Amino acid sequence: MKSIKTASESVILDYTYTKTLLYCYRYLGKYYRALNEDLRERVKFDYDVKHHISTDKLLATTIQLNHRLAGIVNMKVLVDKGLAHIPHIYSKVLILKYFKAMDSNTIAKSLQISIRTYYRRYATAIKLIQKYFDSVGYDATRIQTEYAEETLFQKMLRLVTSGYHHSS
Repeated sequence: MKSIKTASESVILDYTYTKTLLYCYRYLGKYYRALNEDLRERVKFDYDVKHHISTDKLLATTIQLNHRLAGIVNMKVLVDKGLAHIPHIYSKVLILKYFKAMDSNTIAKSLQISIRTYYRRYATAIKLIQKYFDSVGYDATRIQTEYAEETLFQKMLRLVTSGYHHSS
């Protein structure tokens, strides 16, 4: 039996995936380089001889890694465009929180705003970037479909859903 989500549950799920994408962003460069290096190593060494893996399996692995690399690039572009789309006063809050790993007090001080203003801007920023993601077809269902198998996404999703708020 399929469960039906309420509007409130859908919004929470959308925000969860939005926050997960933002947490992922900080690590995308490093993650991309690691996957790219893995791909190069697999192609560089002759898997047929050294690892007794068939050419078909090597090709399938190479295609899979290339697909993952493309997904990571897509994730970066999606977040970059989302941040560019929302007003700077809101994107700055997200950049400091998710990419610079600053806590709420430090962000408020660096922006010379009250902590209450920080929380209002943060809440608005999440809503605005989520609205942008939705407008380009990346709602919670699509994000889950696109990235559910990606290790980095899974790890960040666990952090978000466990209540991790390193810099609320």
